[in-house]
Amino acid sequence: MQRVADALSRQNAFAASATVMVRQQELWEEFRDLHLDVDFSPGSLKLSMIKVANGLMEEIANHQDDDLIQERRELMVQGKASDFKVGPDNILRCNERICVPNVAEIRKKILDEAHKSKLSIHPGMTKMYQDLKQNFWWPGMKKQVAEYVASCLNCQKAKIEHQRPAGKLQSLDVPEWKWTSISMDFITGLPKTQKKNDSIWVIVDRLTKAAHFLGVKTTYKMPKYTEIYIAEIVRLHGVPSSIVSDRDPKFTSHFWKELHKALGTKLSLSSAYHPQTDGQTERTNQSLEDLLRACVLDDRESWDSVLPLVEFTYNNSFHTSIGMAPYEALYGRKCQTPLISDCLGSS
Repeated sequence: MQRVADALSRQNAFAASATVMVRQQELWEEFRDLHLDVDFSPGSLKLSMIKVANGLMEEIANHQDDDLIQERRELMVQGKASDFKVGPDNILRCNERICVPNVAEIRKKILDEAHKSKLSIHPGMTKMYQDLKQNFWWPGMKKQVAEYVASCLNCQKAKIEHQRPAGKLQSLDVPEWKWTSISMDFITGLPKTQKKNDSIWVIVDRLTKAAHFLGVKTTYKMPKYTEIYIAEIVRLHGVPSSIVSDRDPKFTSHFWKELHKALGTKLSLSSAYHPQTDGQTERTNQSLEDLLRACVLDDRESWDSVLPLVEFTYNNSFHTSIGMAPYEALYGRKCQTPLISDCLGSS
């Protein structure tokens, strides 16, 4: 009887081992179909690092024999172009910016990606040029960007001329750190979406100008706004020490008290709110409305479905007031996109 039990045990172990080996073989076949490097050996299955590239750098590298590039290389050899250097990838750079060869298809691809992708959403000429010039260079790029933006039909439909806000703006102290002082406002009167949202809660860090755009309902009560704020803002940035708003002071005061209640704190944070404005939230609202119009014209989607990409675009685009993108002020550099992934040296 014991021999039978041992035999059955060995048979079961063999069957289990065979099943594992068959599954490993199936996985190997699947990974091979995905063009991944796979090292398969009995008892182990190792995957090599997955490298992601968008092909743009390869196209630029394949056109280094372009007349423009060759001319700059010759000047560099003669010591007459100290701003130019050849990188380890054999691509010419001007002050660390990639020199784009005089190839219409390549330049158009860059312009299209910087203007029409869902991670850029129709920036104006200044924003688009400032974003591009951080990573790319070619003669006359600024003029070409201006002509490209001026010829965009969606921009002509979506963008409106913004007037300076009437009246004297309040001068507010500069916050000492990120997300310690915020401004907040609402964009209301929007078409109701499938999620029943009809307004956007705009919350801006006054130091970095980073913003969150939250789809909400005008029927929400204060506890719901507090719940959203904790989930979307406190989770990422902590509790602010001051709130700037030109809304009804009662709203801000009630929100502040409700937030303390939800956090379960008995500490009294005295700098509750400042019922005034420096125009920051109004400018943010104008940019947001322009982005939403352009995005909806492109995709014909409801506004709250494109809101996350609109928020990313806003935060990852150049802002004149701080001389960089809010994400750069917040994280030390802009967030990666397909257009700049190779430029950042990321894989």
